[in-house]
Amino acid sequence: MRRILIYISVFVFVVIIAIVGFYYLNLARYTERVESSKQALELSMVLLSEKLSYGYFQWSEFYKAVQKGDKEFIENNINDMLASSPLIHSMKIIDRPAFFSDEESLYKILPGSKGKELSVYFNIFDDFLKNVVKNKIVQAEISLNELLAAYNMSDLIEIVHSEAGKPLVFGLNYKLKIFPLHFFQIVSALSIGFLACLIVRTIVEWEISTHYQTVGLETLVSLFEQRDRYTANHSKNVAAIAVILGRNLGIKRKRLKLLERAALLHDIGKIGIPEKDLAKNGKLNDEEYFIMKRHSEIGAVLVGKIPYLRDLKSVILYHHEKTDGSGYPYGLKGDKIPYLARILAVADVFDALISDRPYRSAMNLENAIKEMEKMPLDQEIVNALKNNIKNILVVLNKNTEMLIRQ
Repeated sequence: MRRILIYISVFVFVVIIAIVGFYYLNLARYTERVESSKQALELSMVLLSEKLSYGYFQWSEFYKAVQKGDKEFIENNINDMLASSPLIHSMKIIDRPAFFSDEESLYKILPGSKGKELSVYFNIFDDFLKNVVKNKIVQAEISLNELLAAYNMSDLIEIVHSEAGKPLVFGLNYKLKIFPLHFFQIVSALSIGFLACLIVRTIVEWEISTHYQTVGLETLVSLFEQRDRYTANHSKNVAAIAVILGRNLGIKRKRLKLLERAALLHDIGKIGIPEKDLAKNGKLNDEEYFIMKRHSEIGAVLVGKIPYLRDLKSVILYHHEKTDGSGYPYGLKGDKIPYLARILAVADVFDALISDRPYRSAMNLENAIKEMEKMPLDQEIVNALKNNIKNILVVLNKNTEMLIRQ
């Protein structure tokens, strides 16, 4: 009961921390997005206002038309401005309001009265900015929805009319439309909490790690190998051969167990190899073979990240090295190759030779051993294989029977 309470407490704590973290991370991302778009939005409004002011409202012809009340001329030019500026949805001549008594400014940008637009108020000058229309100005209304959409902000924010919002531009305030937390992040937080419970459980119940190091890992590799009939049971066979060789060559209990585990996991790095290369029905080309050769390095990295498997790293990394330096990944020679890796290499090659492969049929025992005697393998270990072939065959037959039953 006490353990269950610990797991529940860890789960709840981690989930809360993860959700809060996701919330503030999204909030920061959305705010940053608004801030970056805000500058562009402000600049575009200024440029639009400058263009209109310079093109139409610092023009003696328009100045005179407003003074004379030439409605046709004014209407034609307003239509031109509306056609050339899609963001502007209305424009008209109005009496000068009290809030825009400044006759020297070119324009003034303010929130619209309805809260759904920005209003730009223009003074009307002659060509030389010497004279200004005293009692009239131009009011242009710009749709906020279209303006926000133009900067991909309409799905992110909405304009509010209270000081509770954050400042946007030109006296406008906004709030986020999107709640800064997504469903998949809630699921992720729950998953993280569950993972934290598993980690704590592993620490609290460390005594079961031996099971996970042997039976559990063996099952993992076995499941991986079952995808391909040519490699089914390969790691079990290699482990059985390696243990017999190691015992015959004087390897003691702890190192013998290490050799067995390394043999069970020696091809775990193939998890990182493309499926098409693993399942290819024929010999690999140079590029595919180059990729395939990386599996020993990938496997070494994988086991190196697990504390209780780190001792296996060198055995897995070097099990494809050859005594003449023609192996991989580093081309080590002779005694530079760790002894357990040399044992694993012999066991691996033997099981591969006597098993069917997509590009060739299995060799018989005699031809397999003759072939191995020509290879740059540790010949002392090859001799041990030859001397223990009967014991090895018994174990391999048992593994095959178990595979058939499954």
